[in-house]
Amino acid sequence: DGSGAVGKPRFSPGGRLIYFTLDHDRTRDIRAVRFDPQSGDALGQPFPVFQPGAGRLSLAAVNPQTLDIAVARDKLVMILCESTSTIWMGDLVLR
Repeated sequence: DGSGAVGKPRFSPGGRLIYFTLDHDRTRDIRAVRFDPQSGDALGQPFPVFQPGAGRLSLAAVNPQTLDIAVARDKLVMILCESTSTIWMGDLVLR
């Protein structure tokens, strides 16, 4: 629908879904759309499959050239980036 950049299209093993990445609003998630192999048409609207949301895990931080997704009958495999940070506190000692 033009709301973001689409990439990495992959068919499901049965050929009835197409999975893809969608970059929008500085995030990246994985969506799918139903597909009719007989007519070659998409059926309905894309729906979310994996949305990391706001947190430690991100698809957006993964370099698009190295990002890949693999689809199996009961699994979706992808690279995720995990971000964490630590805040240290201490007492300032003046001498």
